[in-house]
Amino acid sequence: MSFPYKKVLLIGATSGTSPCQSPKREVTGADTATGIGRDLATSFIQHDRFVIAVGRRQEKLNAFVQEHGADKAAAFQLDTSQLDKIPLFVKQVTQRHPDLDCFFVNSGIQRRSVFSEPEAINMAVIAEEMNVNYISYVALTKDFPPFFQSKKDTPTSFIYTSSNLALVPILRCSNYCASKAALHHWILCLREQLKETNIRVVEVFPPIVESNSPFSCHEDIR
Repeated sequence: MSFPYKKVLLIGATSGTSPCQSPKREVTGADTATGIGRDLATSFIQHDRFVIAVGRRQEKLNAFVQEHGADKAAAFQLDTSQLDKIPLFVKQVTQRHPDLDCFFVNSGIQRRSVFSEPEAINMAVIAEEMNVNYISYVALTKDFPPFFQSKKDTPTSFIYTSSNLALVPILRCSNYCASKAALHHWILCLREQLKETNIRVVEVFPPIVESNSPFSCHEDIR
């Protein structure tokens, strides 16, 4: 199936998936060296898509744009865990790129959470994981429906990188699995809520990929 979008906002572009076909994409997390997001960003550009890369490290984002050229890429700095920064970010993106028509969120963190070892459980880490993996997705999405619906007959899309662990959990990453389960069920509801609009809601379940995670159940692709 073709990918009809012309400008795409990809948040969490730090791990690799198969190429989609859309000329302008915003990529959050495109500032990393390996993973789904980086591969997504590269693939979009190779398929003549314009990538708007979003990540935490400005120097990496600058290098990304320099590598591919300002005619093929742009960049915004954002840490998705800072929810209070999201409304201004959305305003800036939509003002600078009024023809944006696809929003792709691919950010996330994964931490070990084994409750048979309660002394190792840090509630701040639990909260951060839920915040980045679920709540930030909701916050990022919140202000986009009116923007996309204003395009009327133009097809637009919300795309989210999910996880098979939302459906079949792994014991050592219990909170991560819970955060992805929350995301999965929210996406199901969002798709139904927007079914009469020009916004298509897509959930992506990527296969296991190589990343820069130092050990299993510890990954950060914001």
